[in-house]
Amino acid sequence: LYEQSCKAGAQIRENSRIAGYSHTTEGVILDLEAAGQSESFDCIVATDGARSILRNASGIRHRSVDYEYGALWKTGSCTAVTDRLLQMVEGTRKLVGLLPIGNGQCSFFWGLTADQFAQYQRQGLEVWKQEVRQLCPLAEEMLYQIDSFAELTFTTYRDVSMKSCWTDRIVFLGDAAHPTSPHLGQGANLALEDVWEFVECLKSTGEFATACRQYESLRKSKIQYFQRVTRLLTPFFQSDGWLKGWGRDLFLPLMCQTPVLREQMLKTLCGFKHGWASSRLDAP
Repeated sequence: LYEQSCKAGAQIRENSRIAGYSHTTEGVILDLEAAGQSESFDCIVATDGARSILRNASGIRHRSVDYEYGALWKTGSCTAVTDRLLQMVEGTRKLVGLLPIGNGQCSFFWGLTADQFAQYQRQGLEVWKQEVRQLCPLAEEMLYQIDSFAELTFTTYRDVSMKSCWTDRIVFLGDAAHPTSPHLGQGANLALEDVWEFVECLKSTGEFATACRQYESLRKSKIQYFQRVTRLLTPFFQSDGWLKGWGRDLFLPLMCQTPVLREQMLKTLCGFKHGWASSRLDAP
């Protein structure tokens, strides 16, 4: 995607943290944190993630819920898992995963709360590593590459529902518009679909506001479905108590063996679902 963006003539600017934006009679001005710096544009396609600064600056009404649980993340070399997502859980309080991302690399994640992370930091790196090894021996190669907690990224999950994904000359796509916990694994897919759908709407209408209205109408039911399913699933993978984990381990295998439920689960994971009773393929 980066290479294609460069070929298309996009300018990639780093170390330019966004502080907000303002309107002009001809477009929008993107304000940067660096004193006195700004950029002018016709419109803004905001993809600045779950903790979007632009979303707050837009004034669009939205509901935001911060989960207690989150994860430690690290990307590194991994030969143990190359062709599938490996995720292992123990109840709802321990979760570890290895996700291949290409070129011999994996994204490693360990689920925990901020309080648990603070406790691990007090106990020391080796105490944490031993817990990871016990739950997932295949993570050893990743653990070998970690020399301090400073090399890991910690973040908690957030769920946001926006009343509208656009206003005036700004439209929100991906996690900036509809962040959830990552347990369904559809965040990147939905973001790529968002971009494709918006581009098609812009091509067909030729006008920003009209394209935004059309885009929102086309995407609304699907986004709402995936947000609701993710909210439903999240406590069964990361939460306090033992009952939800026991229920997950008991019923999930049975659901996979039930043809009707298995079909709906596969359609959800493939991104075909647009609602509890509707499915279709959007992007080519």
